[in-house]
Amino acid sequence: ENYIHLSNFYEIYKDTYNVEWGSHKWLELPVKENYENYIFISASKKRYNYYFDFNSLKKYNKEIFFITTNINEYNYFKENSKCDFDLILFDNLMDYWIAINSCFLFVSNLSSFLSVALSLQKNNIALLPDENLQDDIVHFPRNLINSMWYKNEKENNL
Repeated sequence: ENYIHLSNFYEIYKDTYNVEWGSHKWLELPVKENYENYIFISASKKRYNYYFDFNSLKKYNKEIFFITTNINEYNYFKENSKCDFDLILFDNLMDYWIAINSCFLFVSNLSSFLSVALSLQKNNIALLPDENLQDDIVHFPRNLINSMWYKNEKENNL
């Protein structure tokens, strides 16, 4: 049997339900058309990736915003990324999720918001933690639909 403290959700879902992680779209949400040319960044203090150059997103020639429900996350991002992208502060999760579903690209560290993007099969960049965590504990499948990933300059598929 798989136990969460000995395994990870990827292995548990695969072994229990015979489902390859990310192979199905799990959520349906409305689209807000005025977000379609936006790149949204969501990066929490926990598992923050200090190596990713957020300014590199400018190559897509899209408007870039940091989105959050917590102003402290934005302040932390500005301090650590040295970027000053505009903020969209959501006061409810449904509007946040609709924004994720509507944007051109969603960039996030491992979080519930990244899980929503993966469930919607949205174009995303998953910023993986650069902690000394074993891959079998923090497992992020590297072959998900519409997903790129970045851990550091040597480990990424950008």
